[in-house]
Amino acid sequence: MTNTIGRNIRTTRERLGMEQQELAGKIGLTSASLCNIERGKNLPKTQNLIKIAQALGVTAEELMKGVS
Repeated sequence: MTNTIGRNIRTTRERLGMEQQELAGKIGLTSASLCNIERGKNLPKTQNLIKIAQALGVTAEELMKGVS
């Protein structure tokens, strides 16, 4: 699941034309932390997953299962 969430975050972010640093700044994470989440090294905390979803305009569930 770690890789799925990270991959879905990155795919959605890139589809929106958003840089990793921009998203990290919007949600209060470092670029390195977001990179580790996107690469599947770490799972985001629930509160961060919600912030990421809101910044990307999707639901947390969509990031966990995949955005169509």
